[in-house]
Amino acid sequence: AVSKTVQPRQPAASTLPVGCAVAPATNLVAPQSNSTSAATIVIDSPSHYRFNAGNTYAETLARARQCARQQTALGGFDASTSYALNWSYAVVSTGSSTCKLTSVKVGMRIKQTLPSANTSSLSGSELATWQSNLARPVAHENQHTGLDVAAANRLYSQLSELSADCVTIK
Repeated sequence: AVSKTVQPRQPAASTLPVGCAVAPATNLVAPQSNSTSAATIVIDSPSHYRFNAGNTYAETLARARQCARQQTALGGFDASTSYALNWSYAVVSTGSSTCKLTSVKVGMRIKQTLPSANTSSLSGSELATWQSNLARPVAHENQHTGLDVAAANRLYSQLSELSADCVTIK
């Protein structure tokens, strides 16, 4: 049997700006897939990096970006989506020199990291602007999650259907 796990790099320790706290980094544990018809996918609840808002939307956005830039896991972006992926299978001969994959298992775990501000210093209109604009990175990260889910299911499907010359497969 063949097994493979892809694990993203973990964030390095960094100095964070005042009022910026990061949820503890956790290793993304790739689940062992036990499905017989599709990839097994676990989507964790989003984690947040927290910071104190400014007095205006512009100040709050600047503080969010300052906090985000200090976090290696975010790769310089305001939010991020990461995943761990594993797969395993067995190779069996189907006659002559042709082989196929059996016992195919694919597992994926997905985690998002998003901004979260202590907004008590914002006025009603500034708070509304912050909340309205926060929907954009959330929607963007949800698109990444959708692409990750599609990729895991596509990998499962392609591995399940693979049949070729045994030398090529091995």
